[in-house]
Amino acid sequence: MLKIGITGGIGSGKSTTCKIFSHLGTPVYYADIAAKIVMEQDEKLISNLKRTFGDSIYDEFGLLNKKNFGEIIFNDPEARKIANSFIHPAVRNDFEKWMYKNSAAPYVIEEAAI
Repeated sequence: MLKIGITGGIGSGKSTTCKIFSHLGTPVYYADIAAKIVMEQDEKLISNLKRTFGDSIYDEFGLLNKKNFGEIIFNDPEARKIANSFIHPAVRNDFEKWMYKNSAAPYVIEEAAI
C-alpha cells in the first residue's frame, strides 16, 4: 500500500486537498484530530504525560486540560520536546492501526501540519 503524506502551514490547502481525495473514496488520516483523541484514550500515553507533567493536565473525567497542558508546553521548549517524544509515537501507532483497517485501499493519505 502506498502512503502519501500531505503537510504544510496554515492556509496551505491541506484540508481542501484531503477533502477532495476523501470525496473520491481515498482513506484520509487526519493526524491533528487523531492526536487529540489518542491523548484521551491511549492509557500508556496518558500515564507518561501525567507522570511527566502532573495529574493537573487531565480533568476529573479523564479529558485533557488543554489550558494547563498548553501553559506547560508552550512556555518551555524542553517540555514541548518531551511531550512530543510521547505523543508522536502514539499517533504513529494509531496511524499504523488505522492503515491496517484500510488495507484494501491502493493508497492512503496522512494529513499532518508538521
